[in-house]
Amino acid sequence: MASANHVEPKRSGWFSRLQKIVFGTGQEGNPLQIPANRELLKQSCHHIASLLQSEGITIPARDKEGGLLIPTTSICDIFENLHVQKVGPIWKVIRHTFETLQNTDGSRWPHTFLLEVMCSIIKGQYSHINILRSEFFTVISQAGQGDFYLPLLRLRMQALTLLTSNGRTIAPFHDEIGPLLESIVSFEELKAAGPEGIEVFLVLVRLVIEVIKYNFTQIQESSMAGLIEAYSSVVQRRDVSVQIMAACISLLDVVVRYGYFPPSCNLKVFLSALCHA
Repeated sequence: MASANHVEPKRSGWFSRLQKIVFGTGQEGNPLQIPANRELLKQSCHHIASLLQSEGITIPARDKEGGLLIPTTSICDIFENLHVQKVGPIWKVIRHTFETLQNTDGSRWPHTFLLEVMCSIIKGQYSHINILRSEFFTVISQAGQGDFYLPLLRLRMQALTLLTSNGRTIAPFHDEIGPLLESIVSFEELKAAGPEGIEVFLVLVRLVIEVIKYNFTQIQESSMAGLIEAYSSVVQRRDVSVQIMAACISLLDVVVRYGYFPPSCNLKVFLSALCHA
């Protein structure tokens, strides 16, 4: 961790994009151009700055039309590199702000930004997020639900991997993680997205394998049966690569090694997958 309490902005991507939109230089229409929403963001920046300053952390700020705007590149660097005690209150402000903007506009970028910030909090403040774990899981579950958008899906997978320590820790959402892994995305959608979609599918398979390996007894039987049948069906497809087939077989192997075959599962589908492989 860095020892200094002054963080210079270093990041780019969604944060620089958001900053351009805030300062009116973005190319796309955005709710931040609406005065009421710009005022909401300014008030949130004031609140965040006050919480950080109470811990002796100062960040660069710019004044635009009489209002404080924290460069969006600074927030994640602070969470990743400094010890922040007031993670909960700061996260509450950030979540309220961007969920309000999401409800106003209905676009994807507020959820994307929210997940980026969450990933930074988990990376740098993991030992201080116990009370936020359930809330983080809810955000991951609901962000972009029902909307297939690969960058957002990739971020959801990254956040879930970080939150669970690569599948090892699923408390306190052990009852909910099975249904999420079962329904987060279909193989058909990812295959249609091309090589990038296949990459995300393989990341998902690896995460499911680790969750099963370390938490088999905590996953609902109905979800386990659904996962087994879903990945068994992928193995039997004629249009999948050896890499995909091997990943799915590894998942089925983990079920046998670390758990058991759920009685409610379709045994025929499972055996057909093994024979096909």
